[in-house]
Amino acid sequence: MKTEGYRHGGMESTYASRPLDTGERSRGGSLLTAAMIAALLLLLAGLFAPVVRSQTPGPVPGWAAALERTPKQEGTDSAGFTLDRTEHDFGQVALGDTVTTIFKVRAGDGPVVLLSATTDCGCTRAEFPKRPLRPGESAQVKVVFAAKDKGNFRKTVRLRLHAGGREQAVELKVRGTVK
Repeated sequence: MKTEGYRHGGMESTYASRPLDTGERSRGGSLLTAAMIAALLLLLAGLFAPVVRSQTPGPVPGWAAALERTPKQEGTDSAGFTLDRTEHDFGQVALGDTVTTIFKVRAGDGPVVLLSATTDCGCTRAEFPKRPLRPGESAQVKVVFAAKDKGNFRKTVRLRLHAGGREQAVELKVRGTVK
């Protein structure tokens, strides 16, 4: 190998020059290439591998069973559940009072899961059970209204549930007058 030098900006520098192709092979490059090929083969094998799903025979306890689509049976209402009512009138409420009402949900011929209950303002909240309802069981959705401002009010609770093999939404309304 020969050493060459050059001068740039008042500084002298030397470097060793080597011919580009000396016939020497680097082992690091071939190992890296082999690793990349192996990774690519594993990736391709994973993409084309058959997908196998295990199926558990019989009912699965808990949420999975409740969310499972159930065949429609004769006599089942189209929604898969019933409500005792969808509106409640509190009448006159004193300013600063908190009033409560209960809406009853009854499962039809299949399981029902109450997913969420959202309200349209902070003065209203809804509470509901977190466990699935078995066919024929009932649950209570408790709606609480805090009277913070005078005047008429009409509040909506949007109840999301899974029943009859599909996700559904129903609106529960409360109204009244704050004196």
